[in-house]
Amino acid sequence: MNTSNTPFRNSAPAATRAANDPAHLPQAVRRDWITHTLRGLEPWIGGSIALQTAWVATTVFSALPLLWLFVGYAALIALWCKVRPAHHQAEVFLRGAALVAGAYVLHTHIAAEVGGPGSPFFFWLSITVLYYAFMLKPAWGLALVALAALEFAASAWLLGRAQWSALAAPLGFLAIFPVVVAMRFGVAMRKSDDAIEHSLLDASTALYNMQGLLHHGQQMLDSCAHDRKPLSMVVIDCADLHEIRTIYGRDTARRVLARVVRKLNAVAGDRGLVARTAPTRFTVLLPGMTREKACQTIERCLGAPARFEYDERGCDIVIVPDFVVDPVRPGMDALAHCLEAYCAPTWHPMAEGIAVEGMRLIREALPRAYHHGPDLEARAMMQAASAMGAVAFQKGLGAIHSLSHPIGALYDTHHGLTNAVFMPYVLVFNRHMIEDKIQRLAAWLGIAGGFKGFLDWIIALRAELGVPHTLKGLGIPTDHFDEIAAKAVDDPTAPGNPEPLDLAAANRLLAEAYAGVGL
Repeated sequence: MNTSNTPFRNSAPAATRAANDPAHLPQAVRRDWITHTLRGLEPWIGGSIALQTAWVATTVFSALPLLWLFVGYAALIALWCKVRPAHHQAEVFLRGAALVAGAYVLHTHIAAEVGGPGSPFFFWLSITVLYYAFMLKPAWGLALVALAALEFAASAWLLGRAQWSALAAPLGFLAIFPVVVAMRFGVAMRKSDDAIEHSLLDASTALYNMQGLLHHGQQMLDSCAHDRKPLSMVVIDCADLHEIRTIYGRDTARRVLARVVRKLNAVAGDRGLVARTAPTRFTVLLPGMTREKACQTIERCLGAPARFEYDERGCDIVIVPDFVVDPVRPGMDALAHCLEAYCAPTWHPMAEGIAVEGMRLIREALPRAYHHGPDLEARAMMQAASAMGAVAFQKGLGAIHSLSHPIGALYDTHHGLTNAVFMPYVLVFNRHMIEDKIQRLAAWLGIAGGFKGFLDWIIALRAELGVPHTLKGLGIPTDHFDEIAAKAVDDPTAPGNPEPLDLAAANRLLAEAYAGVGL
C-alpha cells in the first residue's frame, strides 16, 4: 500500500443492493433468475395446455382434428422441456415461441370453422403467452388477464346467449386455470430462486461468493464452450485492504472496498462476472477474452501497473494488487505458504492442520487447474487452498520466502514462481529438522517413500507445471548473491526457518539453487 498527498477525486461508494430484489441483481444473475424460474415450470405449461385442449376436443369440438394435433404438439413440447431443462434463455423463449405459434394456428383454424374472429377460442393465444408472461414480470401477466377478459366478453356478445351458456364451463376453466397455476407456481419459484441467489452473493459487496462463482461460472463456461469462445479467469489479490482497515479504520476500509468493487465491475463489463472468494481476493471471469485480451482490459481499467486509488481527506490511498491469469504461480505460492507454515517450529496446531489440508487440496487440484483451465471445481479448490495458506502462515514462514523476497525486489520476478524454484533446496537444507514431520505429511497425502518421496513429488510437480529448476533458468545472475544473502538473513520470515539461516547458509542455498545441485 502506498500513500501520498496527491488529491484524487473519488465518487460516492455504491450502496449494497438488496439481494432479494431481482431488479437489483447483477445482469448475469437476472438472466439466470428468469431461466431458473421457467426451467421447472415449462413441462407444466405444455402439459396443462395439452390436457385443456384434449378436454375441449372431447366435450365441445370433437369433429376438429386440428385440436388433437395440437394436443400431441403441446405434449411433445412438454416432454422436451422435461427431458432437457433449459440452460439458456434462448431455449426457454424458443419453446415458448413454438407454443405461441401452435396456439395461433389453432386459433385461426377454429375461428374459421366455428364463427370467425368471435370464437371463444381465440384467446388460446393469450393463455399460452400468459404462462410465460407471469414468470417474466407479474404486471405483464395481469395485463394479459385483462386482455383475455375482454376477449371473453366479446365472445359472449358475438356468440349469443344460447352458445354462451353451453360453453360457459369450459371457457371459465380456460380463463381461470392458467391464471391461477401461473401465479401460484410463479410466486413459489421466484421465492425459491431469490433464496438461492441470496445465498450466492457476498453480503457486504453484492458480488458473487465462492458458491456463486461455481454456479454461474460453470454456466458461463458451458456457454463459451458451446460457442467455441475463450474464457479468461483473473484472480486479483488486494492484501493491502487488511492494512487499510488497521491504519484508517473500518469506515475507510469499507469505502475503499466499494471503490475496488466498482473498478472490478468495470473490468468485467456487462458480459463478465465478479466474485469475492476471500476477504481480500476477487475472481473475474471474462468470456470471449484470451489471456492477452484480459491483460489489456485490466491495464485499460486499472492502469499499468494495476492499482486502485482512493482519496481519504487529501491523502491518496493507492492499492497495488497482485493479479494473475494462470494457476501456476499463485498455486505454487499457496503450496509454499502451507509447506513452510507446516514446517515452522512454532507451536500452533490449528494452523498446522489448516496447512496440511491446504496441501492436500493443492496436490489434487493444481495439476487439474493447470492442464484444464476451465475446470472451475479445481480452481475453486485452489482458491480455498490459497486462503488456507494465508491463514496458516501466521505460524511462521522460512527460508523459501526470505530468499524469494530480495530476489523479487531486485529482479521483479513473480513471488510464487521464485518460491517454487527455492522449494526443494530449502527442504533438503531443513531435512534433519523436519524429516519426521514430512514423513507424516507424505503419508497423509498418499505419497510413498517418506521424505524422499515427498521431495520427488515437489520436483515432479514443478516440472509438470513448467517451473524452472534453477535460478539460472529463472534468469537470475550471480552478481548480487552477497546482497541477496544479507537481505535474506535480515528478512522477517528468516527466524521461522527450522534450521537457523545465517549468511553462509543463505549463500550456500543461492549457489545450489543456481546450479541445480544438492538435491
